[in-house]
Amino acid sequence: IQAVQNGTTLPPGVGPIANSGEGGFDKSRIGRRDGNRSIQYAGGRFTITPMTAASALEAEVKFAQGAKPGKGGQLPGKKVTDKVARARGCEPGYELVSPPINHNLYSIEDVKLMVESWRHLNPDVWCSLKYVATYGVEMVALGGVNAGATRLHLSDASGGTGAAKRVDQKHAGAPLVAVLSTVQDTLIEEDVRDLIELSVDGNVQTGEQALKLMLLGADRVGFGTSLLIAIGCSMLRKCHLAGPDPADPSGKRRLGCTPGIATQDPAHVARFSGKPIHIARWLRYAAREIRHLMAEHGIRRLSDVIGERDLLMRRADLTGKAGMIRFESILHAPPELVLKRDYERQKALHLPELREVEADAAERALAGETVDLNDQLTNADRCVGMRASGVIARKVGDLGLEKGLVRFQSAGAAGHFYAAYMVNGIEMRLDGIAADSVFTASYGGKLVVRPPQGDSSLTVVGNAFGYGARAGKAYIAGRAGNRFGICLRKSSEGFGPRIVVEGVESNAFQYMTGGTALVLGSVGPNLGSGLTGGVIFLLDAHEENLNETYVKAEPLNDEDGTLVQALLEEHFAETGSPLASCLLKPFEAERFVKVTTKIVPERWDL
Repeated sequence: IQAVQNGTTLPPGVGPIANSGEGGFDKSRIGRRDGNRSIQYAGGRFTITPMTAASALEAEVKFAQGAKPGKGGQLPGKKVTDKVARARGCEPGYELVSPPINHNLYSIEDVKLMVESWRHLNPDVWCSLKYVATYGVEMVALGGVNAGATRLHLSDASGGTGAAKRVDQKHAGAPLVAVLSTVQDTLIEEDVRDLIELSVDGNVQTGEQALKLMLLGADRVGFGTSLLIAIGCSMLRKCHLAGPDPADPSGKRRLGCTPGIATQDPAHVARFSGKPIHIARWLRYAAREIRHLMAEHGIRRLSDVIGERDLLMRRADLTGKAGMIRFESILHAPPELVLKRDYERQKALHLPELREVEADAAERALAGETVDLNDQLTNADRCVGMRASGVIARKVGDLGLEKGLVRFQSAGAAGHFYAAYMVNGIEMRLDGIAADSVFTASYGGKLVVRPPQGDSSLTVVGNAFGYGARAGKAYIAGRAGNRFGICLRKSSEGFGPRIVVEGVESNAFQYMTGGTALVLGSVGPNLGSGLTGGVIFLLDAHEENLNETYVKAEPLNDEDGTLVQALLEEHFAETGSPLASCLLKPFEAERFVKVTTKIVPERWDL
């Protein structure tokens, strides 16, 4: 937090674009010059709500990070303070797990669908994909261009996250300079280099290093660790250590981040002495160094030499292992120079046909009207409801409307991202089936899905239902696919989603931290992996399908029984489900179990 506040509150003329990162942030900062203008979609989705996604200038998918390519993260419960819990949508003191991948992105087609969904939510958004430098990344980068991204980001494998294991920092991934020229050449050869901005970061310590990366093909260079050092970081590599040492019964405190940058320990925070001017001064010195080098070599503008790596040469004094490195693949002249950029053309090529009828309906709802929209859908009708949600969330925030309503009544087979990013003031009813990523990142509203011909044995919603949802109600009169309810969260206001479904497949409710769900059918294996909050009620449960490391099942108490009965009544009222009707006549609480986390909260006195 200290670093972000210093990095974004800079003097005029120094205006970086701060990305939210995965870990959550104060939503009031979104879009401000001194706040986060870019948001990040990573496995945990801690930063994503309808308002942040609809308002950000840029949205970025993180596929990996330089400090630990291919691995997720785990935040110890002791570091989940009330402030962190509010930002991340979880309970204080409980550990948080960030999955290593985005669980709705398993192919380049999935990436294309997600980028398309961003543009339905916010047609002006800048779309970015973040990769780690590794061999073969050029083909992944090319796929990202074809998926519709307007920026590709490559991180060096020597990322600086202090909590990452040293083996990951030193031995995973590849040096950025070893692959950047290959990425540049591939994009040129496929005639798409002019459509994409190529940015890089990772262990860039001087203006000279930044200029060399630009000569290898980078349009933009990012700085991370260097700026932390500018505001006082002493590279202790103890970002994750703070508070009392559990191995010391006397209560001795571990030092952790003594400069006060990456810690919540008030004793260390009080010592923080960094100021925005320190970052501004460092960036100006780096820029001055670049200008001096340009003048020395007769370069007028940086844009004239992007990718002109024949200006680089091998040092003559390399010895030992460094002297054995072959630089031919890096230093040879590029196939051609592509200096012009046409990002608007890339955006136009991939801009979906926007549902302007939804935008008009949302404007009328904002004025207090109730608007009905009726549709016959096919699987080509993707992102239904998102245009309306984006308009409302941008104007009034995540809590949506107190007055006014947009009601969708649809039939058929809805495509991906149906009813995603819902807010209060949106109600969606579908008689049919829907594809993957339904109800993603919702913060309110109501969704009802009823099966064709009333056959509740059908799978009526696809995989990754409700990914990152924080509120809203959903009633599914049928089964759902894999990874149902992944990363369900609490809202900043303290409530969570309320969901009823009649069966789920494997890996349901992974990494859940808030909300309430009732499952009226069989469940697949590994339910509740990484779950540290929220509650799930199961009918006639087979406990061998639960993740025994994270969750436990227990009988209902009187309060639980009342809640389950109320959920059944709501489900029957909304869907007319024959199964819900049978379970209510009579209601037998002993057939249900309550699934909650096994994890014990950890707190230390701040």
